[in-house]
Amino acid sequence: MKSSLCAVLLLPCAILNAQIERYPYAEDFDTVSVPQLPRGWLSSSNRLNGGDFATTASTPHSGPAAVISTNAAIEQELITPLIDLTAAAPESLIFYERRSASHNSDLVIEASTDGGSSFGIPVGDILKNPGTTAYVRRAVYIPGELFLQKSVRLRWRVAGNGTGTTGTLRFDDISITARPMSDLAIGSLSCSPVRPQAGDNVTIRAVVRNAGLQPISHFTTNFYLDTNKNGWAEPGELFYGYEYPQPLNADDSAEILAPLQSVTAGLADILVVINSAADNDQTDDTSGVTIAVGYMAHSVVINEIMYEPAAGSSEYVELYNTSPYPVDFQDWKLTDKPEAGNGTLAHVISPVPVIIGASQYLVIASDSSIYDKFPYLRGEDMRVIVRQSGMSLNNSGDQVILYDFAEHTIDSVQYSPGWHNPAVDVVRGRSLERINPFLSSVSRQNWTTSAAAGGGTPCTTNSVYTKLVPSSAIISAAPNPFSPDGDGFEDMTIISYHLPLKSGIIRVRIYDSQGRLVRVLADGAPAGSGGTLVWNGLSDRRERVKIGIYLIFLEAYDSTKAEVVSAKGVVVVATKL
Repeated sequence: MKSSLCAVLLLPCAILNAQIERYPYAEDFDTVSVPQLPRGWLSSSNRLNGGDFATTASTPHSGPAAVISTNAAIEQELITPLIDLTAAAPESLIFYERRSASHNSDLVIEASTDGGSSFGIPVGDILKNPGTTAYVRRAVYIPGELFLQKSVRLRWRVAGNGTGTTGTLRFDDISITARPMSDLAIGSLSCSPVRPQAGDNVTIRAVVRNAGLQPISHFTTNFYLDTNKNGWAEPGELFYGYEYPQPLNADDSAEILAPLQSVTAGLADILVVINSAADNDQTDDTSGVTIAVGYMAHSVVINEIMYEPAAGSSEYVELYNTSPYPVDFQDWKLTDKPEAGNGTLAHVISPVPVIIGASQYLVIASDSSIYDKFPYLRGEDMRVIVRQSGMSLNNSGDQVILYDFAEHTIDSVQYSPGWHNPAVDVVRGRSLERINPFLSSVSRQNWTTSAAAGGGTPCTTNSVYTKLVPSSAIISAAPNPFSPDGDGFEDMTIISYHLPLKSGIIRVRIYDSQGRLVRVLADGAPAGSGGTLVWNGLSDRRERVKIGIYLIFLEAYDSTKAEVVSAKGVVVVATKL
């Protein structure tokens, strides 16, 4: 529901303060241009029979002052300056009134359309003492006779039929809700998918509503990506514009869909601006929404775990940036409690920006003793975060889960003491190291005991790191092209591979022509020298991929030779002619 922004009658001394009203039956009311009340509006010319209206700083509804009268036995009045309602249809008069128990005069509100020469239009019923000495919110309908009138004045008249001569009557926060003749407003903004990840194509949905009283025949809606984060829509930031092709009637809405291609990780600030020469009120023509774009799975991996340090040493977890881009770890989370649910109970890695470049490391340690064990970590190029309180890694095995700032699971490792090298007699004080950061996180074959003299390699290359090497591995797909359209003919392709090894573990991923990961077919699966996999043309989101060329990338770890082999192939997704 759209707020009702109210025109506010302002005294120079701020007796009547700006107020934003949300009125239950007036969801589209907007600002009316009302002149500031001149200093003379409390002069004797605005009083009858020697009235005593004055300003006071005593108990205003909102500071710094209110208007007060102290005599219920004489007739007196308070009159607004001229109000121009030619561009709006007034709806309600809202103000706050406070009385003492003895101020028992009737209060009459009247309107004039001739500049104040006569006040023959009643506004609401006669108001009486409400029976409380606290402020009371008064809201009355404004009569239709004031519609499209240029010289309107409102008058609060104390009837003078009371008996108290020292009681008090206060007014404060006077405002008017009204509906402009022509007014476009942005009703809501949303995006799909709701939780996008880097590389996704996002659709921004804007609902534009005609909140005025007349049809609007022409308007455009422009969408901007606020890349410089200054809150302004600038020409160079425009990514989509749409011209509405037909008139939009009063109270009707239009849904505008804007495509934003291949979003990058981080907070994307979207600004939407309506342009129409007929719009009487442009205060609601701009709106914005911030989209939290998460990182791709395994763009950062858990690369080393020191879960059972030597006496006096620190637990730590090492993260490695496998992506080609810098990663900001602000508001990322790390936990050993999977029941936390999307990291809601996880520990924040850093509340401030911590940026790690491509192929760089970040170490999260439980205490500062890590610097005593590994003095080189004091170097300026090392990235270490010490948390005095955090997760406690179990010596019997545990799960370590990494979430990005948007609550996406980026990596997860369920480690076990059984992952250590059986040839190492004492594993206390030695970390578990990942053999290759680009192979499976969950496979024990990709982890082993650190061979470093210090028992670990935080912020440096793992001692057991095994690099990818060229090989004679072969991969192919058939049929190729294939058409996953559900007609029962060539809906799937069979991917065959031949490897120069007897046994190992494989990871098979499929990328589109832009280099974006669309499907993981195998992740740490056991394999022999050859085998097959089936791809049905669906992405990991269970959505049918677009027509085009796709790259098949296979990695295999040969445990007997401690090396990784890889192979690439191409498959085409097509459609029947």
